[in-house]
Order: sequence, then C-alpha cells, then structure tokens
Amino acid sequence: MNRVFIIVLILPFILTLTMGQELKYERKSISYVDVLLVSNPEIKIEGKQASYLTKKLREYIEMPRFDYNPIPEELVADFKSELGSRGSSISLDEIVELLKEKFVPKIIEILDIEKEIRAQGLLTEAQRNSFIATKAKALGITAEQAMKIMNSAFIYVPVISKYNTYAYGQTYTVELSAGVVWYRVVYSEDGTSNLKLTVKKETRGIGVGTIGKEIKHEGEKVDYKEYAFRTAAIALARDIQVAIRDIPEFRLGAQVAEVYSNAISFPMGKREGIKIDDGFDLVELQENPSGGVIQKKIGFARVIQVADNRSNPNRFSKARVIIGRGLEPGIYVSERPRLPIDLLVSLKSNPFTITLTDFWSGEKQVETMIGYSIHGELLYNLGRNLNISQLWVGGGLSIGGGSAENLDIMKSIFGDKPDVSILEYNAVLIKRFYLPYRFSVVGRADLVGEIVNFSKNDAELNHSGLGFSLGLGIEYIATPDINVGLGLGYRFFSESEEWEGG
Repeated sequence: MNRVFIIVLILPFILTLTMGQELKYERKSISYVDVLLVSNPEIKIEGKQASYLTKKLREYIEMPRFDYNPIPEELVADFKSELGSRGSSISLDEIVELLKEKFVPKIIEILDIEKEIRAQGLLTEAQRNSFIATKAKALGITAEQAMKIMNSAFIYVPVISKYNTYAYGQTYTVELSAGVVWYRVVYSEDGTSNLKLTVKKETRGIGVGTIGKEIKHEGEKVDYKEYAFRTAAIALARDIQVAIRDIPEFRLGAQVAEVYSNAISFPMGKREGIKIDDGFDLVELQENPSGGVIQKKIGFARVIQVADNRSNPNRFSKARVIIGRGLEPGIYVSERPRLPIDLLVSLKSNPFTITLTDFWSGEKQVETMIGYSIHGELLYNLGRNLNISQLWVGGGLSIGGGSAENLDIMKSIFGDKPDVSILEYNAVLIKRFYLPYRFSVVGRADLVGEIVNFSKNDAELNHSGLGFSLGLGIEYIATPDINVGLGLGYRFFSESEEWEGG
C-alpha cells in the first residue's frame, strides 16, 4: 500500500509579560499523533522503511526541551476518513484545507472550553472539572486529554510528499520531500479562537549509497538501498527539527548568569538539548518610548561547554563570545538554530611545475606556471558529535585554469601556446580557534587530487597527481553566519613524469 506519514503536533505558547522574563525559557508540552495515510501512488514506502521514517521524525522532533502527550485518535478520525475518500492524489494545499475543515474545528472547540467556563461563571474547581468532563465526553476523549490540549497554541504538520529513487553508474540516490505546515492559535477580543497559517514550506532530504555494497549503519548491516533511504530520512528529519527551533516562540532563551572577558554562562544544558557550537544571539531588553519592550541584538556567542543539568539544575553552560564587547550582566541569550553544515567558497592560486629531462644528457629544464581556480567545499561539524568545538570534515572541488605563456616546454610540444584547465578534488579536516574581536585562526589538512590538462586543437596532455597539504588561515566573523578570510598552504606532491594524451 502506498502510504504517507503525518505527525500532528500541538504546542503551547507561554507569553511572559514582565521585562525580566521576556526571554526566559519555559518548558513546553507537545501533543502528537502518528497517522498512516494513503497518498500519491508514486510514493512507495515499505513497512520497515515506514517504521524507520516515523522513528526518525519522532526522534528529531521530540527535542529534550519539550514534554510529550499523545492526541486521541478520535480527534483525527474524520480527517483520516475524508482524506482516504478523496483518492490517492493529495497535494500539500489540499492537506491544509482538509485539516482546516475536519481537524482544526475540534481543536478550537477544546480551546474554547476555557472561554465557556468564564462565560458561565464556573468558579469552583468542581464546577470546572465537571464542565470539562462533559465537553470532553461529547468529543469522545477524556477530561485529562482535553485539559492537555487546552493549553496548546500551535499545530505543526509535516507531510511526506515525495519519495524518488535514482541509479546512475554505481550510485543509488533516494530523495525524500516534506511539506511543513505551522498554524498559530489566535484569540480575538471576545475570547473566540481561530487558526492562522504561520509557516508553509518544503524541505528535502537526500541519501546516497554505492550499488552492491553493504554498510553497517546504527549497529546493523544494511544494503545500499536501505542505507540511502535511512540517510535521506535523517537529513529530512534534521531539517524539520531546525524549522521547529527557528520559530521565535520556541527558541531557547535565558538570562546570562556570568560575564567573563570573552565568555558567558547561562542556566541551560543537556536537559534542553544544547550541543557544542550551538549559536546564541546576545540580546539586551530595552523599553521604547511607547512603554513596550524591544529586543536589541548586541552580540553573538557559541557554546564551548555543555552543562549536565539533568540532575543538577544549578550547573551552567558556557559560551565563547564571538561578536560583542563590553557586555554586562543582565543580558539574555536567544537561540540561533542552524544545521551543522557549512559551505566554503574561495579563490585559490597554486604553482604548477613542469620538468623536461633531456634524453641524452639527462639535463633538466624546469618551468613554473601559476594556476587559478574557484574552490567550493561542503563541511560537516563533526565536533558536535565528539564534544570538540569547531572540528569540521568535508570535501570539495576546484575548477580553474592558467596561462601557458611562459611555458616554452609546452609551446614546443603543441607548436603554440596551449589552453590550460585545472580540476582538483579534496577531503579536508579543519579546526578553528576563536580569537578576541571577531577573529579566528583556522588550521586544515587536506588529501588532494589534481588533474592538469593542456590542449590545443585536437591534441592534449593530462597530468594527474595525489598529494597532501597543510594550511593555516585567519578569518573575520562578519556576521554570525558569514566568515571571510585569507589562508596559505603547502602541498606535498611526489614527482611524477607520467602524462597521458595524444
């Protein structure tokens, strides 16, 4: 059967009113239900993969900062029935309309119980409980379930909307897509409730496996198809988690406890799911002329030490101040969630040496060319998993060229100045060390492969080499998300006189 998962989450919104509590983190609860629904016939997810996808969505959505309570299936029965009766081609917009028609009114009816209690003047605890129990019974749920939903103010729905597979050469690719929908519960002056569509976006996860290869993943051996599916599911779930964390009402926030010369500490840690290198804006609360409170960003910090506050809430995490000077107690930290992935783009120059050895005399003629290229790298923050700040691994590709104007050796071979192209690929390990005043020092080690091509008309010569390089650079943190810098490196390539072409 072709299936799609919808996880419906209801989240409470706690609005604090005093200036001192404006950014204080409050532990929230999430009500959820796993619903297996028929969707587009192109989506074919087997039972084992369906279970894995559900597991990963729950694993990444259920962050330690929230408490969790299931939504009774009775509240989604009409939604499931209507969705099934509409056939197999259901778009994200149709899902949104169907939720609005068959599910949202029931949630609003529960949310409005408090308004009815006030309107009828039910003041005693016994009166309130009796009224809630009566309303809940009419909906086919318990009073306890109704009370958990009454404090909710958000509905979050991820919908798996695409599942494609591709095979090219030895590479097998899985692509999963999800539509993410957020509703906010809003109240009018007369106390009635409604839902406002807050966010609707598409997110995607891609996984890759090598055809015919078995890989050990999460403690068990899986084939290339299963591995590609699992990595796509993890990428998708991780992206959905970031979407949740990036909603302002659910960003972690706390008042700074201690301020040092280049660091701060604050009362959050493993209990809230904080990890090494998580970013936090430094915020100062100010009163505007109209008497309201505004948040002014005055800096940025990254976590360098995560406190285990699960058993001892008095332990504080520590963060390195990256942007900001002259900080004083009384400021706040506000979460700035990002994926642990960086994209590096650079302009590179490197020399290329050509040596011609005379067959008879053994004398060597050496000429040097400077090559230029555009380099791109995709980096993953490995240090978050090893508890080491700013440790990155990744790979990259360079495309460029150079001028053979001063290469008499190549001119003699081709009869004229040839065209030059350079292709380079690398695997890299990077460690960054932060300095005061927005600067950092970056050390890197690369395994480098290089192919240099000389061509003219139908003739060409190719030279390839594999080597190792070490580099050192300095960066300026322009914004919390953008660094600019300069670097120098030295490459170790063994000499080779092998050329290919004709």
